[in-house]
Amino acid sequence: MNYRHLNRQKTLAFGTWPDVTLAEARAKRDGVRKQISQGIDPAETQRLDHLSALLEAENTFKAIAEEWVTKNEREGRAPVTLDKIRWLLNITYPTLGGRPINKISPQEVLLVLRKVEATGRISQVPPTVALGETSIY
Repeated sequence: MNYRHLNRQKTLAFGTWPDVTLAEARAKRDGVRKQISQGIDPAETQRLDHLSALLEAENTFKAIAEEWVTKNEREGRAPVTLDKIRWLLNITYPTLGGRPINKISPQEVLLVLRKVEATGRISQVPPTVALGETSIY
């Protein structure tokens, strides 16, 4: 679809025919026309949505936790403390590792804490502190 925004012609594609039906393309076109009438550039909106999806995919619990462990190493935490943190995170990764950090629910954290409790090593590391610090970081 061709349109003008700030006196510049732009083109927005909705997809190819077998993937996008004519009815879907018309519905998308109507949505784009509404955005244009409100002064919003649909191509810019689409680009920002794509960037936010990429950023959310990169901000998984595992990526943030590894970054946090690296930060703690640079700050000079004791090797024993780092080993305890890594132990806890290794239990956590199968459940929460691939999840976006902002989509993790308290129920999922509780599930992980129950796994830690089941190992019988709960006294070695305060898991709520380590998980909480990772989430805050």
